[in-house]
Amino acid sequence: MTAIKQLLKILLLNAMVFFLLFVVFELGIRLIAPQNLRVDPENSHVSFDFTFRPKPGFSEVVQRTERVVRWDINSRGLRDNEISYEKPSDIFRILGLGDSFTFGFHVEQEETFLHQLELLLNQQTGLDSTLGPKQFQTINMGVGGHGMVAAQHLLQKEGLKYSPDMILTAVFVGNDVGESLAEFDRRESFAGNSSTNGEAVSWIYDSEGKPLSWRVLKFLGANLHSYVFLTTRLNMLMVRYKLVRVNEATIDILRKQQGEAMQAGWLRLQEPLLDIQATTDTLGLQNLVLIIPLRHQVDEEEWQTLSEAYQLDTESFSLDQPQQILGEFLQQQNIDYIDLLPLLRASEQKAYYDKDPHFNALGHRITAEALRQYLLQKIASGDLAIQQ
Repeated sequence: MTAIKQLLKILLLNAMVFFLLFVVFELGIRLIAPQNLRVDPENSHVSFDFTFRPKPGFSEVVQRTERVVRWDINSRGLRDNEISYEKPSDIFRILGLGDSFTFGFHVEQEETFLHQLELLLNQQTGLDSTLGPKQFQTINMGVGGHGMVAAQHLLQKEGLKYSPDMILTAVFVGNDVGESLAEFDRRESFAGNSSTNGEAVSWIYDSEGKPLSWRVLKFLGANLHSYVFLTTRLNMLMVRYKLVRVNEATIDILRKQQGEAMQAGWLRLQEPLLDIQATTDTLGLQNLVLIIPLRHQVDEEEWQTLSEAYQLDTESFSLDQPQQILGEFLQQQNIDYIDLLPLLRASEQKAYYDKDPHFNALGHRITAEALRQYLLQKIASGDLAIQQ
């Protein structure tokens, strides 16, 4: 009996030492090298037919690697001020569609490029009543995780209720191709019953029916920096020694030879862009596409580091390819677009966070300024009909 008690004491002591070491390691990672926690979106989003959108009234502080921000979602599921469907006669409305870049995952609401664009345009002294409306208003309908199929669906079901004058669709080349393909498949299998709208979105993230172990790992990824730190580096080691294959969308999108799934994804991304163009033509609205690049397309040093870490054959990749594919398509369809890649490459300041792949506040500011210049040029040339 004494031996058993002694063994239990040793085990308890070892457990306490292990726990203390773990706490020190976790705190050290949080202080020295904070990670991108894999935040569970189920609490902040609700179902919307075959897709999802922000939960109306959701308000919470969100902590990520390099920034702590607040997400305030209005009563209609937008990260924006309360906005009436009815549009005043002296307002020119710009409705923004897109994913987490448009939503502004890791910046405050007033720092998002749509909010900044509204401020910049309304501060423009040259825009008087002889040129157009007294005020511009932007509406942020961006949803983190949306591809173009979901964005187009949200426009048709909700966005047009706001009577916008311009549709601005932001395409992030990093994952919108793959997400559009997945959304197309979900839409095709959707039974058309919208009675579940507004419910939790666990079905989107395949959590139903998952074993307890999967849920535990999901919890660890959403809460422990040390877990994300270790699993990320373990994956890179496995890739280096060819134990697993590189299958990252943000890498595959740059391959010169793209597989069937990627090619199908491009088609599924282009189709809703054509639908949006048809809608704007029918309603007499302005239409603009904004192409957002990957961070490693902009930062040559990061691409080199990434290539070395994953042992990539750089000759098999083209950093400009996604913009070329999308740009050629938009030109063929006579759809106006702004490609941010050359602008961000020319910037002397970093537009992205160091660890998180999203725009920082400066990136949103650069984007807003590019949009402002585009609109002012369209107004000056008479191509943008915004008269009262």
